[in-house]
Amino acid sequence: MIKMIRIEDYAKFVIYYMNANGLFIGPHKLQKILYFTQAWHLVNFNQHPLFEEQPEAWMNGPNYRSIYNIYKKYWTRNKDIIPPLEEGKDYADTCKELMMGLGISTEQEAFINELLQEYGTMTNGMIIYLSHVDKPWNETREGIGVLDSCIRKISFERMYECNLAKYKKDA
Repeated sequence: MIKMIRIEDYAKFVIYYMNANGLFIGPHKLQKILYFTQAWHLVNFNQHPLFEEQPEAWMNGPNYRSIYNIYKKYWTRNKDIIPPLEEGKDYADTCKELMMGLGISTEQEAFINELLQEYGTMTNGMIIYLSHVDKPWNETREGIGVLDSCIRKISFERMYECNLAKYKKDA
């Protein structure tokens, strides 16, 4: 069964995963990983979203307002997000606990691990570039100036359609 989870819980997991693997994770990269996770989850799980919130087409790429609000103190300098650890625990143990707490299927877990191995190792610049050439983000921002703010929602349907087309092209 495909389970939908809270975006806040998934974002926290991603942050611990990245820290457990010695990878940079700032707020911009986090937002893009969330976006690409959702887009590819829609393709791999028959249009079922992983989380409910739709991304907004901000000028710096797809962003989730709830996650911005939680991690905005890191935003202005794009600082690494280094979360605290409970005494006696390390990032890997905490990451495993958080994954179990998501309560997702083994197929979803395998999908997430594969996706994070792909997108998590990308540089900040590369993942931002990929989000800026992404068709659903560009379509949603149509008619909006490059430096103008935009809070239009990027539709799950377009995320699915465009990524399905990429998947079929690459297959």
